Amino acid sequence: MADSLPFEGRWTKQGETCVAGQPAPLVLTAKRLEARTVMNCDFTSVLPGGISFRVEADCEASGQKGHEFFTFAVLSGRLYWSWGGQTGGFDRCTD
Repeated sequence: MADSLPFEGRWTKQGETCVAGQPAPLVLTAKRLEARTVMNCDFTSVLPGGISFRVEADCEASGQKGHEFFTFAVLSGRLYWSWGGQTGGFDRCTD
């Protein structure tokens, strides 16, 4: 079995907490992103680049579909998601 990618897991916005029994705000697998109530994406390419991963994905948000590019990096246990010129910080959910 292959090792998981560093960004795989359940994440919540920096400073917030995950709520037991409820879906995490952001769920990442090696092939998919699910941002609850915002968007879902199927990855078409995941390329490592130093400490980050460059991702291409086919996404759907609010009934609109598009091809997107973003990066994920995990530093000191925190996920940084860069997309559209902005970067958001997320903390890993613990169960």
